[in-house]
Formats: sequence, structure tokens, C-alpha cells
Amino acid sequence: MESAPAAGSASSHSTCLLAKDGRLYILCDNGLLRCVRAGTGEPIWQERLPARFYASPVWAENRLYLTSKAGEVFVVAAGDKYQLLAQNTLGEPSFATPAVANGVYSSGRSRVF
Repeated sequence: MESAPAAGSASSHSTCLLAKDGRLYILCDNGLLRCVRAGTGEPIWQERLPARFYASPVWAENRLYLTSKAGEVFVVAAGDKYQLLAQNTLGEPSFATPAVANGVYSSGRSRVF
């Protein structure tokens, strides 16, 4: 695991931060995913995913959904410990942030999943 810069100096190109339950989840375009305490910036955990990202992370049912540019969907448990729950492929590139409405929907270049 790589060391990350302090929360105040973190650089996240393309994606938005996700705030939930007193934590900030920071997904950088290079695949570095970090979880920090929202009030203090204190690091909780970090992990590098083997992909590049443009879409922002979303939260549903205590899980983070992260869609890579290559169309891989990483499902990570939300909480104080990193846990990769699933990794699926859409079969085509994706630059869209997933939508949450009675489920999680991802879109590729030509289809919605």
C-alpha cells in the first residue's frame, strides 16, 4: 500500500468526494481509493484499485460502487475497514457515474446495466 498525502492536499482528478456516516471516500483517477474521517481528515484506510477512473463513486446499501473507464465495476464495503466485495465487468468502456434508484444502474457506451 502506498502512503497518501494529507487529506487537505489530496488530489482527485475527475471524480467527486463521497461523504457518508462521518467518512469521506476519495477516489482518484489513478485508482487510489482513500477513506478519511470527515471532521478531521484522519486517515482510516487506503487501497489502490487496478484501474483508472472518471466516474464518481456512489453509495447504496452500505456499499460503494466504483466504475472504471474500462467498464469494470468495483463494489467496496463502506466502513472503517477496506473490503472488496465484488468486481464485475460491463463489457464496454464507461465514463458515466452510476445511478441509484431501486438498484444501481451503470451505463457503458451503448447500454445500461
